[in-house]
Formats: sequence, structure tokens, C-alpha cells
Amino acid sequence: MEQQKIPNVGEWYQSIYSDPFRVVAIDEDAQTVDVQFIDGDVDELEFESLSELHLKSIGPPEGWSGPFDDLESDGLDYTDFAQQPADIDVFLMEVDRQDE
Repeated sequence: MEQQKIPNVGEWYQSIYSDPFRVVAIDEDAQTVDVQFIDGDVDELEFESLSELHLKSIGPPEGWSGPFDDLESDGLDYTDFAQQPADIDVFLMEVDRQDE
């Protein structure tokens, strides 16, 4: 049996049988790959079926952020600096005082 190369999380692929999709997660234990298509739909593929798809690595397709268009421009950034204290040392000393 030919060993199938597992796609990389975060990369885009094109199959001869489907629209472009991005790999969003890999579950080694379940031997599945979670993918998200350009329209936002999510699907789960089994490792065994990957060789049948004849995957080709591609760059991000135009308009790939479509499912995220209704988010604010900073909505794709997971760091919220407004909630971080300006001086982390002062904050940590305050936490220590509350624990006493």
C-alpha cells in the first residue's frame, strides 16, 4: 500500500473532485483531516481517501476570506492588547497581594 503524504495545516489544496480547501486540523489518532472550503463549509477526510483525491498544493485562492468578511478588520487577530495591563510587573504584584 502506498503511503499518502498528509497535507499541512494552514495550507490550501485543490482536488480534481472538489473546490479549493484549506486544512484546518489533523487528528492523527482518528486518522482524519479537517478541511474548510472557500465558502466556509467544513468537512472531515480520512487519511485513506487522500490518495484518491489527487491533491495539488495551491496558494490561497482569491476571496478566500469570504467566510470571515463580516468580522471587523482586527477580528482575525487573536491578540487583544486593550485587555493587557500596561505594566505587567505592577499587575503581577497586585495579583500576589490578593493571594495573601
